[in-house]
Amino acid sequence: MDGEKKRALFEFARLLTSSAELVQQLKAEFLAASAHMRVPLAIFQRAAVACLEKALLSKVLNGSVLSPGRQLEDVAAEFFHRIDADADQVVSWDDVVEGLTFLATFTSQKLHTYRDTPWLARWKEEEVSAVTWVPQLRRYVASGESKSVLLVSAQGQVVRRVAEHTSHIVSVAYIASGAVRRLVTSSTDCTLRLWDDERWTNLETVQKAGPYLTMMYCPTTATLYCGNAEGEIAMYSLEHSKPSLVGYVRSPDGTKAHHDWVTDLLAVQDLNLLVSCSLDSRLKIWDLKSGAFKSVKEGHDKGILRVAYSNFSRLLLSCGYSRDVWVWNPFTRNVLHKLCGHDKVVINIHCVDNSREAISCDESGKIVVWDILKNTIAQTFGGAEAKTPIGTVTATAFNPEHTTICAIGSNISLWTCRDSIDTQTLSLPRPVSCMLYHKAYRMLLTACGDRISLWQSETGELQSVYDSVQDCLIVTMILVNHDEDLAVANVEGLVSFLHLSSGQTFRTVQLAVEPVRLLVRMRGPEATTESQGSQPLL
Repeated sequence: MDGEKKRALFEFARLLTSSAELVQQLKAEFLAASAHMRVPLAIFQRAAVACLEKALLSKVLNGSVLSPGRQLEDVAAEFFHRIDADADQVVSWDDVVEGLTFLATFTSQKLHTYRDTPWLARWKEEEVSAVTWVPQLRRYVASGESKSVLLVSAQGQVVRRVAEHTSHIVSVAYIASGAVRRLVTSSTDCTLRLWDDERWTNLETVQKAGPYLTMMYCPTTATLYCGNAEGEIAMYSLEHSKPSLVGYVRSPDGTKAHHDWVTDLLAVQDLNLLVSCSLDSRLKIWDLKSGAFKSVKEGHDKGILRVAYSNFSRLLLSCGYSRDVWVWNPFTRNVLHKLCGHDKVVINIHCVDNSREAISCDESGKIVVWDILKNTIAQTFGGAEAKTPIGTVTATAFNPEHTTICAIGSNISLWTCRDSIDTQTLSLPRPVSCMLYHKAYRMLLTACGDRISLWQSETGELQSVYDSVQDCLIVTMILVNHDEDLAVANVEGLVSFLHLSSGQTFRTVQLAVEPVRLLVRMRGPEATTESQGSQPLL
């Protein structure tokens, strides 16, 4: 839909909801036509146009982009088809109310704005081909060229390796149904394994299964859908905890679902649809429960890598080697429009729940935030020409809990929302006994055991490590000498003074036999203990 049609559509909704009298008139037309408050296109069109003409003629609102006549009929028909989700040419009064509310909310909603510079975390792991945010674990779950699954914190730190296989793990799915919480992994060793997400023990193993390149669990049907490199989509029942193969999704002629790799699977539960995409350049729609074929969407001239669904606009978005993001109506065959903004292979697309916002990322690390209401770019960052290029990206995920975009490649990059509060985690080898903040240098100083570490407070990057300050546990420390030096005390009552810039110790004082619990810096003549310049130390 072009911009002019969209403006007319929103004006249509604005006019109809401008007066309670008009809403009641339209509702009365529904009731007069059907006791069940369900009407076909012709009746809806006639009633809506009558209400709109009344609003325009009585000048309820001035400056409308709509005019009486043919345009009103066209806009009413456009609105009808938009709210007719099942395409049966009949809509209910509830559909109309929901559609009007949707348009009003959609136009007033604001998109997130992300920081241009990402938080970069150290990354020395194997290449990752897939990553997803699992809210139940509050972790990113990553898999790829490894025999185990990586659990990554919201701040980008690898916290654990789990789910060991004898060969590379190619895909992961998480099951959250009632009290059941399981991690499912598929490997090139042709096994499908279920793991307990607390002790990470192997609960079940299915032999001669896969390898599946993509997996998706649907709690509505209690089914695990798995796609492989041969174009097949297998369905496993998990009603009795152990996966059991119940069948395959088949094309109308009885052949396999696709003719090439199945790259992604998506469950649209509110429409009872299963969506699959493949390197055969086709997007296919299936019945979610039975797996029966419903429709195919063609148009991509190259392979499709990912598909997403916007629950707010009820649109499908697909991306891949075509380098554009394609927008589809789930119930019509042809593409609605293309979103152009990438010049590399688009590896993933994410739709933000209950929002008109969509996020795509290509292999160069360029990220585009889309306004799918206006079909325009809201924000662009990352990529080879960015101030902080992140290199090649192989997998991305969106964390709605923290409004964060995660991209994994040669390192882990996290883009946070400007309205959110940054929370970063520092990886330290031992418990922290004390910590200071240096306001002038914007640095954090942490003491772990006998070691002092200096961190950049904005990025969390490790700046320096002083490991020869003390020979036993540090219990407290304090800044002295105009915050240029550091006083450090240990459990043996020994206080050492060192230059903050170099870590060199320039004085040592034995204050007590017992551990020193606290050091306090005081100003004034009353401070008579060990003094350094105009800033004595007590």
